[in-house]
Amino acid sequence: MICTSCSYGLLDSGKCVSSCQSPGTVPNGLVCSLCNSNCLTCQGSTTFCLSCNTSSSYPYFLSNRCYTTCPNTYYNDNNSYACLSCTKPCEVCSTFSSTSCISCISSYSLYNTICQSACPSQFYSNSSQCVSCVAPCLTCGSINICFTCQNNYTLVSSNNTCVLTCPLGYISINQTCVKCSSNCLTCLTLSFCLTCPNTTYILNGSCLYPCPSAYYPNAISQSCSSCPYSCALCQNSSFCTSCLAGYEVQLNYSCMSLCPSTQIPISGICINCSSNCSSCQNTINNCTSCSSGYVYVQTLFSCYSSCPPSYYYYPLNQTCLGSCPSAYYTVTNSTTLISTCTSCPQYCTSCISELYCGGCELGTYLYLSLCYSSCPFSAPYPFNNICQTCNVVDCF
Repeated sequence: MICTSCSYGLLDSGKCVSSCQSPGTVPNGLVCSLCNSNCLTCQGSTTFCLSCNTSSSYPYFLSNRCYTTCPNTYYNDNNSYACLSCTKPCEVCSTFSSTSCISCISSYSLYNTICQSACPSQFYSNSSQCVSCVAPCLTCGSINICFTCQNNYTLVSSNNTCVLTCPLGYISINQTCVKCSSNCLTCLTLSFCLTCPNTTYILNGSCLYPCPSAYYPNAISQSCSSCPYSCALCQNSSFCTSCLAGYEVQLNYSCMSLCPSTQIPISGICINCSSNCSSCQNTINNCTSCSSGYVYVQTLFSCYSSCPPSYYYYPLNQTCLGSCPSAYYTVTNSTTLISTCTSCPQYCTSCISELYCGGCELGTYLYLSLCYSSCPFSAPYPFNNICQTCNVVDCF
């Protein structure tokens, strides 16, 4: 007889039994039901597996369940058909190996199926994967962040890139582009500038503003250029504003030890003498010589267009004298009333006109009011430096 239900016990394959007898069955209410098709054996319920059917598509056992492929952190063991844990730090491992990682737990990165706490040289971690650095990076922190560079490349430390030539304002030190000192535009060493920003000027490897004493800002070379020799301060190569000790400033703003003869130093600046003076002393009107067209009155230290009254024009040095020197006589122009010192006739030591000598030079002789180097034929006999017509001895 085949039972369809039982008054007591469990219905198992048409029989009433106190416990399920058929393989792969468990109590399910008042009947014995087959285990879930994934389970080979089960307990308590049809889905609580005790073992798996290794010939089915769910052969791998883990925590009372059967799997086609073991879940993450486990791998398929074909010997025991159990899901065994991946070897840490693998998070997911290869289907049939505990140590062949596919992904890694936090803080580890995958490199060639191995999880490492740090990627090897020339690789960087990206989404827990060790990825090869991109040339010209040699070592890197990401695709855009280089730590070191391949040969012939230099690292720019400010943006971690590799370049063939350091950018403007950087210098290569130990294969790294290091930024020049903040006041340099370009440099030879970190602190020795080659060029400067527009607002400063270079001097001995430094960028300065303003330039120091004895230098001026040269806009063409953008450097502090030396002032002309003897300048203490200057605006350019030809414009001194103050001078070193012992020098004076001229009107053309150059420094010299002495002002030119036409100028005198006043408050450290060479000032032109008065226009009628060719040289002066102490003041611009205190002449020591005169410009062309003027005569000099020495006693007055002044220059005039003509000698003032009571003075005599001395043409030898274009001066006005209070009296003519010896060997000169006075000639007064009847129109201009200018008196001129005129040279006496030859050999005269004094005279009152061009025809009357008051005395003769030593070794010369007076004859008819003039002086001669020898007595003439008409008065061949000298006596007391006077030419006589007869021999004094014979005359007496």
